[in-house]
Amino acid sequence: MKRLFVAIKVKPDSGFIASHSRMKGCLSQSNITWVSPSVMHLTLKFLGNTDEESIETINGVLAEVADGFTPFEGCFDKLGIFGSAYQPRVIWLGTSAESGFGSLGNAVLNRLDDHGFLRDRQNFVPHITLGRIKQIENKKYFNEIISRFRDSFHLSVVANQLGLYHSELTPSGPRYHEISTFNI
Repeated sequence: MKRLFVAIKVKPDSGFIASHSRMKGCLSQSNITWVSPSVMHLTLKFLGNTDEESIETINGVLAEVADGFTPFEGCFDKLGIFGSAYQPRVIWLGTSAESGFGSLGNAVLNRLDDHGFLRDRQNFVPHITLGRIKQIENKKYFNEIISRFRDSFHLSVVANQLGLYHSELTPSGPRYHEISTFNI
């Protein structure tokens, strides 16, 4: 069994990295597991623990989906949280404009669903996870910082390749291993 997911690699620029670092500094008193910009990605489908025999089927689906798209670019500039202001769980960056990321994500989800990899109950929301919240000491301050940084993040993402990745959980955080890629 391998812990698998389908994603698009993200390459943050220096402006994004600077904003990410400043926000991390402002929230250093909170217990947040920050995602390193070097491993950020746009998850299209989290498969979880999957039999290795299924990788061939998954690769076939991803090749088919990739063939149905041409490369495109979109801007992620909408800072938000999953959860509520009282119980935030994840800090994320999404896209405020309709983009091809929703179409691509839904194509991946639908085609994998056709092959027995069931869709999640929630609608697909294209986003890049910035941090996973463990505990917030001062929720009012946390929400003020999120508001302050709401317009500070702009990340251009090029969708020209789908990837299948293996996620290895370690005490120092997850490690991602590329299994296969498919050009869009």
